[in-house]
Order: sequence, then C-alpha cells, then structure tokens
Amino acid sequence: MTPNHDTVRDEKIQYHQNHVKFTGARRTYFLLWSQASSGLIFLKHLLRTNNRMTINMFKQFPDVALKGEAETFETLLSQPNVQIERIISTGQSSPPDFWYCQQQSEWVVVLQGSAGLRFKNEPEARILNTGDFVNIPAQCQHRVDWTDPDGPTVWLAVHYGLESDLK
Repeated sequence: MTPNHDTVRDEKIQYHQNHVKFTGARRTYFLLWSQASSGLIFLKHLLRTNNRMTINMFKQFPDVALKGEAETFETLLSQPNVQIERIISTGQSSPPDFWYCQQQSEWVVVLQGSAGLRFKNEPEARILNTGDFVNIPAQCQHRVDWTDPDGPTVWLAVHYGLESDLK
C-alpha cells in the first residue's frame, strides 16, 4: 500500500498504517497514531507559520502574560500519565488560604525569574530562582506565595503519575 502524502513548505509528511513520518531538511520525525490526531495538526500549523520545529520557551508569550493581566498555563506535551506545561507568572500568587492539592506529582523548574513556593507542612516558603527545581508529590498541599513582580517568571512543570498508579 502506498502511503498518502502532504507537502508543506518543501517538508514531506507521509501517512502510514500506524504512524506519520515527517521528513524535514535535517531530521526525520515519527508520530504514532495515538499522537497523530493532535500532533499532526500542530505539526502542519507549525510548518505553515514558521517552518521550524524548535519552540523557544522565552518567546511567543500569550498577550495576557505580556500585559501582566493573568498567569498562563500552556500544555506543551500531553500523554497518558504525563503532562508538560509552560507557566508564565507576572507577579501573581495563590489566593489567600488557598492550597493546591493535586492528584498527580509535579516536578517544576524556574527557567526565568523567581518565586516563593510554600508547602503546608513547612514554616517558610522556599525561594526558587532561575535553575532551581523541586518535586511536589501527589496530594502534597502547596501554594505560590509570590512571583517576581519586575518581570515574567517562566516555569516548566512536568505533571506525572496519577496517585493510584504510584501505589
């Protein structure tokens, strides 16, 4: 069986029985069909808009983040039992007396800026600066006391393993 093809800006996308093959100028990428439904649409959009596979974590901020109006959460990758997000904070903090208590564990790193992260069982907030990371176990109550008011705080968060999967 001959696969179907698409060509976008001289990049070739081949549709096979169980995967999609994307051949670019320098690399070849494969998307399994479980990834292809959303990944392929994203891939075609990416090729049409900027003809590159690289996304810069410090550019293309949403308008509300640029204006400091709201904290933004963008899913970069979502697979069973793992989700990777870019979070952009511009002086935001958790509401008073609010504690996050998530079903999944979360590993988070500050890529730019700084923040105060407080755990309910600790008397002081942990100060996170660029490059600092922490693992937050599932069901661990925590909150953001503050984020840098003078510029964006860019976080990379990896949510993984449902609590029931970890037992």
